[in-house]
Amino acid sequence: MVKKSDIIFLTGIFALGLVLFVFNTARETTADTVRVVSGGGDFGVYSLYEDREIIIGGGNELNVIVIEAGEVKMKEADCFNGDCLRQRPASKGGQSIVCLPNKVVVQIEGTKTDEPDSIAY
Repeated sequence: MVKKSDIIFLTGIFALGLVLFVFNTARETTADTVRVVSGGGDFGVYSLYEDREIIIGGGNELNVIVIEAGEVKMKEADCFNGDCLRQRPASKGGQSIVCLPNKVVVQIEGTKTDEPDSIAY
């Protein structure tokens, strides 16, 4: 039997989820660039809108990153677990792809949208 307090609780949880979804969507950024970090230092910064293949590695560590159609993904990696290959393609500001064994991080960077530069009162 469903009680009135259960309905109020579930409605509150739903409302909280909706508010968090709207807040998170409003904070999204427009993606402009892809920053690739390898071994703790910058490997390069690339346009998200210019299709290319980036090869990082030598010796025992190899990562192949593909930028295509406004998305970036890890195409190939010789790390032992392959978790980076199973990550979804990134296309929005703040998203990243990480290959921890090979110390490679792919970050999407951009600018905030729908926010004024300043507010005058």
